Amino acid sequence: RALIDTGARNIFLVTTTDLPPESAASASLKECEELEYESIKNFFDVLKAVHGKNRLERHVVFSTLDDVQSINDDSPIPFIKPLDDGSVVPHYSGKGRAGRYALRLLESIDGLTLTLLTLPFLHSNFLASTIPLPDGGNIQWTISACFGDASID
Repeated sequence: RALIDTGARNIFLVTTTDLPPESAASASLKECEELEYESIKNFFDVLKAVHGKNRLERHVVFSTLDDVQSINDDSPIPFIKPLDDGSVVPHYSGKGRAGRYALRLLESIDGLTLTLLTLPFLHSNFLASTIPLPDGGNIQWTISACFGDASID
């Protein structure tokens, strides 16, 4: 209804995974991933339906993440052990699957465009483990993050 009432032409879509699942205390993380995926999928289905009625051009920027489950499953040697419910990084994977769904859905619809924005590092991370530290009174700040023994070169 908001798409019709507002006539919004530019939409920024960001979702959260209900972790821990407050809406269903007994739900698994995989079920929470599915709920988020379905919510995103429903948004794009409604967007397509509304566009079919009013033909208003719209651009959606969807804040998504990688589908780690698929990446892990497609790897010759899986790098992440699934949780007991079979999920692999569910707060990423649902968004990633939904992003692929949206791309396929909108690719042949004139007037509906999509940008997938993938930012796995959020500003709130700067409030905890990666807080910027003053660099000897200089204007620049040093951001430190632990990468173990791996090189990032």
